[in-house]
Amino acid sequence: MEPANHKLNIYIGADFEQSFVLTVGGVAMDLTGYSAESQIRDTHGRLIADLTVAVVAAEGRVTVSLLRADTALIQRSSGEWDLFLINPSGKAEPYISGSVEFWRTSTVVADA
Repeated sequence: MEPANHKLNIYIGADFEQSFVLTVGGVAMDLTGYSAESQIRDTHGRLIADLTVAVVAAEGRVTVSLLRADTALIQRSSGEWDLFLINPSGKAEPYISGSVEFWRTSTVVADA
């Protein structure tokens, strides 16, 4: 299967979260027993960030996120990302991929 394409916009120093409802034929996938992994890399394949991934099986929803403490460390302006689904038997396949743009912010949020 060809991965869907989706661009991520991440603001440096801000919390980031993006959810996707994965569907087959317009119906949410049952992700029971699935896990997922996602990373952002530069164009040379060097790791920029490991995204935290949460799977809500019954809703077919996968959420990728980064804490602001992690986005604050990013020193790049762009990258590439993908989301792999790992089925219950261990087969891993890319489901979504795309470019990532990192945006600098003027405001620096104090730690809570």
